Amino acid sequence: MRQTTSNPNDDSIITKPLAWTLLITLLLVVWFLWSYLWDRYQVVRDIQNFYWMARAKDAGLFARDYLYIPTNNIIELNISGFDLLIYPLSLGYGLFFYLASTIIDYVWITKISALLIAPICVIFLFRIGQHLRDALTGVSLSLLFVFFILASPLSISIFSGLQRGYAIPILIAFLYFLIRQNFTLAGFMILISAFVYLPNFPPMVITYLFCLLNFNGKYKVSLDLSRSKVLPLVIFGVGSTLAVASAMAVQLQIIPNTPIPEFTEITYPSSTVGENPFYQPGGSMSLFIGFPFLGRAGLFDTGGDVVNFLVMAVLATLIYRVIGVQSVRRVPRPTWYLLAAGIIMYIISFSIVVEFSSFVLYLPSRYTRSTLILTMLFFIGLNWVDFAQRFPHWFFKNLRLIVFFFVCLGLVLGVVYFLTPNTKLVMPTFWLIGLMLSGVLVPLGATWLFHLVQSSLASKSSLRWGAAAAVLVVTMTLATFYINLLTVKKSQPSAEERALYEFVAALPKDVVLAGDPDILTNIPLFSKRSVLFREMFPRDDAPILQYFDAQYGETVQPAFDFCRRYRTDYLILNTQDFQAAYLTEAQFFYQPWNDQIVDLIDGRTEFALLDLKPIFTSGPYRVIKCDADTFLAASHK
Repeated sequence: MRQTTSNPNDDSIITKPLAWTLLITLLLVVWFLWSYLWDRYQVVRDIQNFYWMARAKDAGLFARDYLYIPTNNIIELNISGFDLLIYPLSLGYGLFFYLASTIIDYVWITKISALLIAPICVIFLFRIGQHLRDALTGVSLSLLFVFFILASPLSISIFSGLQRGYAIPILIAFLYFLIRQNFTLAGFMILISAFVYLPNFPPMVITYLFCLLNFNGKYKVSLDLSRSKVLPLVIFGVGSTLAVASAMAVQLQIIPNTPIPEFTEITYPSSTVGENPFYQPGGSMSLFIGFPFLGRAGLFDTGGDVVNFLVMAVLATLIYRVIGVQSVRRVPRPTWYLLAAGIIMYIISFSIVVEFSSFVLYLPSRYTRSTLILTMLFFIGLNWVDFAQRFPHWFFKNLRLIVFFFVCLGLVLGVVYFLTPNTKLVMPTFWLIGLMLSGVLVPLGATWLFHLVQSSLASKSSLRWGAAAAVLVVTMTLATFYINLLTVKKSQPSAEERALYEFVAALPKDVVLAGDPDILTNIPLFSKRSVLFREMFPRDDAPILQYFDAQYGETVQPAFDFCRRYRTDYLILNTQDFQAAYLTEAQFFYQPWNDQIVDLIDGRTEFALLDLKPIFTSGPYRVIKCDADTFLAASHK
C-alpha cells in the first residue's frame, strides 16, 4: 500500500490508507452492531445504572428513588431552579451526558458515541503505526484493534457507552502523545482521565513519571526534570485535584450522597471480602472466580477478556518465534511503562481490597485489563507487516512440527474425551480451543485476503479473485462466530417485555413498583419509574426477604402488608417464577439472600398472588395494583 503524501509523518494530511481504514472501520462497526445501534431496548447491562439521566428532562421523575446507593453516589444540586445531578466518580462523563440528556435521551447518546469513538481510536493508532514504521503498519494496528475491540466484553469495550468505554481511547491518545514527545498534550490526557475514568489516572501519572527517566548505557539512569516535561504534569496534575478529591471523598463517605428513602432496621453487617458472600461466586460481585486471571480481583473481569488475551498471546508467540527479539524492541517504551504502571496499581489495589476490604482504589482488574490488552495490541500490530511477510516461509519450514503438534493435541483430547468419567467436563476445553483457533485465524485470513487482492489486481486472474472471495467468506464467518460469542452482552427484551415497559411508562411518574427482580432491573431506564429494588447490586437493607415471603405467600395478606409498609403502588409478577421447574432450581436471588429465601418458602405449594386480578398482562408478566379492592377481591375467592 503506497502513501499519497510526501512526508509519512505529516499528521496534517489524511492519507488514502487512513481514509480507507476509517471507511472499513465504520462498515465493520455498523455491520456487527446494527441491531444494537438502532434498537433503544438493546443496551448493555450497566447502562441501567444511569437511569437517573432522565431527570435532566423531567426533574419530577424518581421522587422516591431507592437505588442511588450503592451503585451511583449521586450528589444533587439546585442551580437557579435547575436540578443538576453530579456524579463524582466520573465528573466529566456525568456532567456531559446529563446536560446532553436535556436534548437527547441518554440511551441514544451512548449509541451515537460508539460511532464516534472507534474512528478517533483508529486515527490515533494509524498515526502511531505510521510514525513508528509506515502506513501499512498503521493500517494493521488499526484493523487489529477494531477486530479485538468488537470482540471485547463490557469491561473494556468502547461500544458500551459507559465511562469505562473511554478507558482504551484515553490511553491510546496518551501513548500517542508520549511517543511523539508531546508532553503538554500527554499531561492534558491525564486531566481528561481524572474527569472521565479515574482508574486510568494513577497508571497514567506513573507512566508519565517513568518517561522522565533517561537510560544512558546499560546501568546508568538519570532523571530529566526539564521544564517542558515537568511543567505539564504539575499544571494538569493540579487541575485533576478536583475530580480525584471529590471521588475519593465520596468513596470514603466524607461527602454524603443524596438522601434516599429508608427501608427497615434489617441490615447485613459488614464483613471482610473473604467472608462476605456478596463478593463470592453466587454473589452479585464475584472477586475471585479463577484467580489470578478471572474475577474482579483478578487480572480480567470476564472470561471474554481472558479469551481475547489468550488469542493475542498465541499471535504474540508466533510473532516472537518468527521475528525474534527485534519484535520486542519495536514496541515503544511508553507502552511498556504503561504496562508496568498497571501492574503496580493492580498490586496496590489488590492489597487494599484484601487487607482492608476497601475499594477506595477501585477493583484491581480496572488497572490491568486495559493495559494488558493494549500492550498486546501494540506488540502484535507494530510487528504484523514484517510477520505477514516472513510467516509463510517459517510456516512451511516448520510444517512437520506444526502438524505433529496438532495431531498430538487431537489424540490427547480424544483419549481424554473417551476415558473421562464425565465427558461433559471436557466439552468446554474443545469449545475454548475452537474459539481461540477462530480468533487466531481471523487476522491471518484478513492478511492473506489483502495479499490475494493485491496479486489479483496485478495479474487480473479470475482464479485469484475466486480464492480471495473464498477467503473473505471464511474470514468473515470466523470473525462473526468469534465476535458474537465474546462481544458486549446486550439486553434483548422480548415483545412481551417491551409491551410491559411501555405500559409502566404510562403510569403516573411518582409510582413505586416491586416484583420480579429481573424485570424490575430495566424499569427505571426504559419506563422511567421507581422500583424498590432490582436484580442489579441491591442495597443490603432492601426488603428482599420480605418481598419473596409475600410473593410466595399462601394468602394475600403478606403481599398487602408489604405494599402498605413500603408504600408500593404496583407489583409486577412473572408467572414463570411460580412454576415447579423454577422452584426446584432454587435460584431466586444473590447470596446471602438466596439461601434464606429457600428456607423461607420451603414446603409452600399454593401461591395466593396468582389469584390477584391484573390490570395489565403481557405474556407471563402481570401488573397488579396494590389497592385494598384488588386484595379484598382475591381474599373472597
